[in-house]
Amino acid sequence: MMSCLIDTNVWIRYFAKDDLRQFEECDRFFDQVEMGSVAPYVSNVTLMEILYTLKSYYGFSKEKIAHYLKTIMGTRNLVILEKTNSRLAFEKTIKVGVKYTDCLIAGQLKRNMVLVSFDRDFDRLVPGIRKEPGDLVK
Repeated sequence: MMSCLIDTNVWIRYFAKDDLRQFEECDRFFDQVEMGSVAPYVSNVTLMEILYTLKSYYGFSKEKIAHYLKTIMGTRNLVILEKTNSRLAFEKTIKVGVKYTDCLIAGQLKRNMVLVSFDRDFDRLVPGIRKEPGDLVK
């Protein structure tokens, strides 16, 4: 079974449905997760970004955001990663020029884990590890 750390933008595309192609990729990917062929991981940083983005950018109600968070928490076999390395993330932010939160998330990757994201900035942090949801669906 493939272990996948699912980035913020994958969840956002799935919930907001504002990009049809990306939504469909995410929908097929989450079908694989629910069938048990993917071991899903999410960062505590990602959860914070989802809350912030759905409220501030999309203007979703607290009730709708709560529903989406319950959906995330109800994801089959979901593991929440909570440990971060702030010093290393800060150093990478300065050195590579990628958002601090992305550096925190990249620092949570485990051995042989795939990062599922549409964000190409991760390619500068962890080359060859990022895959888009459509790359992983059967």
